[in-house]
Amino acid sequence: MTGTRPKFKLSLLKYGGILYIGGILLVLLYIIGFERLSLLFEDMLSLFIVTAALIILGTVSVYFGSTCTNLYKAVKEVSEPFVIEDIDFIRSKVTVKDDKARVYTIKFKRRGSTRRFPFYWFESSDTRDETGYYEAWTPLRRSPKNGSLPWFVKVIKKDENLVLLSTLSKKTVMSQLDQRLTALGKLAHDIDLWGYGE
Repeated sequence: MTGTRPKFKLSLLKYGGILYIGGILLVLLYIIGFERLSLLFEDMLSLFIVTAALIILGTVSVYFGSTCTNLYKAVKEVSEPFVIEDIDFIRSKVTVKDDKARVYTIKFKRRGSTRRFPFYWFESSDTRDETGYYEAWTPLRRSPKNGSLPWFVKVIKKDENLVLLSTLSKKTVMSQLDQRLTALGKLAHDIDLWGYGE
């Protein structure tokens, strides 16, 4: 399932829910104990600094924990021939390779933080009511010239590179991720060789 490099990162992902709960508890405990805690400070500036620091720490912990939890839902479903190459916590994405050395990227996207234009029409119906969804993509050497593409993929540019992109709901990523990656890889291979998908 994983190479040697990302094992530590995978462990962090697995227990990311602890960070999420810890961040919520930190903020709640501070709110509950605010009155008593405020008696420890002589001036308002110190109290403000401590309050801001704890709220920021709690928020970062909740965000990071949520990211870990959502990424782990995807990576725990990855199995042969796919191998996890790297995990990027900051960008909420996982890099995967298959037995043919094709690289895939799986990214969790929060609904509120994403611009719905121009991809809203491309989202499958089972992702529209979710707070977040996943994107999976693999690079292409050229754009498809002929033939049609299946409903679950789209060719777009990401960071000036041409990729074959698919969106997945949380339910899909937890049950059909390997199948979707396999389909993406085969389709990308056909496009790279012959310029069409079917």
